[in-house]
Parts: sequence; structure tokens; C-alpha cells
Amino acid sequence: MDANTLFLLAFFASICTMFTAILRLIFGPSPLRAAAWLTPIGLAVALGWWWAAPKAKTYIEYSGLHVACHHDYTKCTWQEQLVTKYKRIEEARADCVEVAKKLARYGDAQFPDMPFQGYLPNEKSVDTGKLSLIENDARYQNGFGAWQHVTLTCLYDLDAREVVEVTSAAE
Repeated sequence: MDANTLFLLAFFASICTMFTAILRLIFGPSPLRAAAWLTPIGLAVALGWWWAAPKAKTYIEYSGLHVACHHDYTKCTWQEQLVTKYKRIEEARADCVEVAKKLARYGDAQFPDMPFQGYLPNEKSVDTGKLSLIENDARYQNGFGAWQHVTLTCLYDLDAREVVEVTSAAE
């Protein structure tokens, strides 16, 4: 018999013992003797609930998910994992910067040291193969030479490994 079966048998035996103890408490000649059984039986019930509760994934299970996601974006389970663990995400960010630089009409574009760190958390990139990266701190020069803050959104195709489009919105 495996551990789960043995545990279930012990759990049901505890329940039966508790039921018997309650009956003795109510109908028996010595209520204190029956009450002495309630504490260990209650602990057994609490242990049963703890044992039956769903367990959190162990580090090994999570590290296996990270390794799978690192090499193949379709193995990622949620958006944050895709953006933080997928090995080609830095390539996507660099490609987005290159395309975004081409949008500058009146001079250079300035980006933070780590550009395109933002993303849309509810986007289903694993299913669609498209990832939207967002940069809130980019600056472009306008026609008068002044720097203007813009928000850039880069749509990246994960399958083709290329930028689909970069859009900008002035702040």
C-alpha cells in the first residue's frame, strides 16, 4: 500500500474514534476520559486537512519550467515568465531599438540603458506568437531641436524573430 492509502485509513480511523469519543462524552459515565481523546483526534483531523491540501510546486518543478521556457517561448506558462526567462528576449529588445531609431525624423533618439522593459501583462503572446514591448522613457528631437518624451510600443513576432511595427505616442 502506498503512503496515501495508509494515510486515508489512519484518517478514517481517527474520524471513527472521534465520533465514538463524542458519543461517550455525551452518553458515557465519565465525560473527562472521553474529552482527553478530543485533542489528539482534532490534531489528526488538522493533519488530514493539511495533507489533502494542494501542494505548491517545488523548486525543481519550477526550474524545469524555466529551462523549457528559456529555449522555447511556447513552453512559458505566463507573460512575465516569457519576458524574463526566454533567451531571445534581449534580441527582441535590441531589434525594437534599431527600428525605433529609424522613426527619429529630426536627429537622434535617446533610450534608457535598458530599453523596452515594459510589456502588456494580459497579452497572450505564447498563443499568438506576438509580443508587445513598451518603452516609456524614450526621447526624440522635434523640429526645433528640443527633446520630447514619447511612449514607444514595439510589436515583435516571436516566430519570425522580427519587428512587425513600432508605434510612438507623444506625451
